[in-house]
Amino acid sequence: MGMARLALERLGLEEIHFLPVFRPPHKMERPLSAEHQRYAMLVLATQPELRFKVSSEELTRERPSYTIDTLKRLRETESSRRWYFLAGADTFAEIETWKQARSVLELVDFIVFPRNGITLAEMMKRLPDWANRRLIEHTGPELKPPLAAGPDTGVHWVPLAVPAVSSTDVRERAAAGGDLSSLVPEPVAHYIERYGLYRDEEGLKR
Repeated sequence: MGMARLALERLGLEEIHFLPVFRPPHKMERPLSAEHQRYAMLVLATQPELRFKVSSEELTRERPSYTIDTLKRLRETESSRRWYFLAGADTFAEIETWKQARSVLELVDFIVFPRNGITLAEMMKRLPDWANRRLIEHTGPELKPPLAAGPDTGVHWVPLAVPAVSSTDVRERAAAGGDLSSLVPEPVAHYIERYGLYRDEEGLKR
């Protein structure tokens, strides 16, 4: 959520779309709350901001959901828009493991934020050459939307601090019956408590 707010406030994006998936391929072995619950929590978390849009499209796909497939559908149905994919450095550093990763970088611009202590230099060490060649480094005072003016897609490194809250933090504290008010919006905290989410994950480890 922190990335989305920064993108609206500092990068001039018109709106942010959230697409919760039925079962992410990289989390097949990890316990997830039911898809309708994850959708409901996103709706509750985004309600105050009208420029946040939550889609249930991916939840109807009862198989692993791949980014490349979603991007192709967006290009077909919303061809007049330029899309940006918001990602933390820890996530983007693993782009080579994504399905058809090179094609993904040709379909969408990435906006990458520092996360989990991963710097630009550290991320670049983990990336293949074909991803590093698309990197565009921005500095704080020079953040002027739109970040991409040309026809080619790029990977935009944006050095803005994102609040360090992860889904693992939320699950672990909820499993222990702890206070979630500092981690998630109040309506989401109430929802988790009301339905006892994550209580069966007390032994969850990072």
